[in-house]
Amino acid sequence: MTQAATTPATTSPTGAAPAGAPLPLAALASVMAVIGAFALSIGYTYPAIALNMEERGISTVTIGGLAALQGLGVLVCAIALPWLTTVFGSWRIAATALAGTAVTIALLGVTENLVAWAILRFLLGAGANALFVTCEVWVNTLAPDRMRGRVIGAYTTVISALFALGPMLVPVLGFHGIAAFGTVAVIYILIGAPVWWLRSAIPPMERAPFSELPRVMLAIPVLLLAVATFSFYDGATFALWVVYGVGQGLSETTTVLTLSALVVGNVVLQYPIGWLADRMNRRTLLAGLAGLTFAGAVALPAIPLSHPLAYVFLFFWGAAAFGVYTLAVTLIGQHLTGIRLVAANSAFGIMWGIGFLLGPVVTGAAMERFGGIGFPLTGALVYGILTIAALSLPPIRAALVGLERKDPG
Repeated sequence: MTQAATTPATTSPTGAAPAGAPLPLAALASVMAVIGAFALSIGYTYPAIALNMEERGISTVTIGGLAALQGLGVLVCAIALPWLTTVFGSWRIAATALAGTAVTIALLGVTENLVAWAILRFLLGAGANALFVTCEVWVNTLAPDRMRGRVIGAYTTVISALFALGPMLVPVLGFHGIAAFGTVAVIYILIGAPVWWLRSAIPPMERAPFSELPRVMLAIPVLLLAVATFSFYDGATFALWVVYGVGQGLSETTTVLTLSALVVGNVVLQYPIGWLADRMNRRTLLAGLAGLTFAGAVALPAIPLSHPLAYVFLFFWGAAAFGVYTLAVTLIGQHLTGIRLVAANSAFGIMWGIGFLLGPVVTGAAMERFGGIGFPLTGALVYGILTIAALSLPPIRAALVGLERKDPG
């Protein structure tokens, strides 16, 4: 491991910020810039690639297949990342992922050969996931526990905002050629450039066996369920909300506006949720947010979406749904450090991919079988299960990873 360690005043030997440590604003701002670059690039490339292939007359099966290859890249990277981090160090992985992903995005504009695109989509998934997991480890490592919820809330706000901004680049830049994809690659590198400064701001991590990933996964079933539940909801919403809204009698324009209300709630309210997480029992807040999302899904069929108050409902409903992810990231940082934190974030990447894949499939099948009500039905089911799990089980089973829990939260 060659990356430099931070000073003792900033981090402990395990890589966690000690109690009473000052908030490292410059380092946190750099991490948030890097994750913002990630979110913006993913927000652009997903719709841009789909629109490019659709315009070329490529079948939806092929479009979906290439998207699945990107998901495969995420899963392969997530499984290997804990071991890779102990060998190469988190900073080297992040810097390599940033540069490699920029090249991958640019190459999408150099060729439109489907075989080449299949390879590039796999590499894009692997590189983006390496950056995503590493940034989540860093933000939790740098955050003092007394402010962890607010720091994670700000972090997830950046992700939501830049992810929402990504699709807005499509009508501006287009989705063909090096002019479009190359421009995004340049923007990506410029926003993510602070990763170079982080080389001296992130502590090294202890070496750990490859078996650390399954051990940590066994220790955090509730938090893994929280990530899978939100990604299930997120995938289903982005894929099928328009279908649900039109089925409720809305115009296409109004349906898009209601979807925007969900997204804006995600962006605006994550920091307040993090503020709450610093002032109350985090396990209770996780269960509460899951329960509110469950109740919102149950109430959704009775709410006239054309009414102005429906936008207020969607604003808070979307924020509560995303909030379970904010709490999951906060809780692993509260309980885990070092390579176990890397393993936990890698496991989050695996569960995110599974949930995002299953959400549209299961919800679409439910809507095919039961009509429009299938959309809120599946949402209520998954968030209901999460609510019960969060109330019944601790966020981490400390005995399985040989750790003492820091507090009962």
